[in-house]
Amino acid sequence: MKRICFYTSDHGYGHAARDIAIIRGICKQLDVRVYVKTDVPFEFMNHSLPFAQVIRKRNDMGVFMSGESSVADAAKTGQIVDDWVESWETFIREEKAFCKAEGIDLILSDIVPRPFWWPRSWAFRP
Repeated sequence: MKRICFYTSDHGYGHAARDIAIIRGICKQLDVRVYVKTDVPFEFMNHSLPFAQVIRKRNDMGVFMSGESSVADAAKTGQIVDDWVESWETFIREEKAFCKAEGIDLILSDIVPRPFWWPRSWAFRP
């Protein structure tokens, strides 16, 4: 049995809904064990995919909004992104260990970039 780890964006429920459909389709066609890593839509995905192991893991950051408005706070968002990028090496190290321990054969993601990046193989310029 092959093992797939699917990383779902934490930015809203639209990604989760689409990923649930993709994961269900994969599981109908293949004999696979599926792990899902997500945070914001964790409960939704856990309930929708009872055959998968859904693990709470923060994958990405959204835009910081100013108060109750729909205006992005560029300075705060910039700081959040800087902090997030600084955490990539730790995230990647932890996920490499997880994937090795669980024997993951394939990593899939909707838009989450970190599972595919290795330390020092990327450059981020805001």
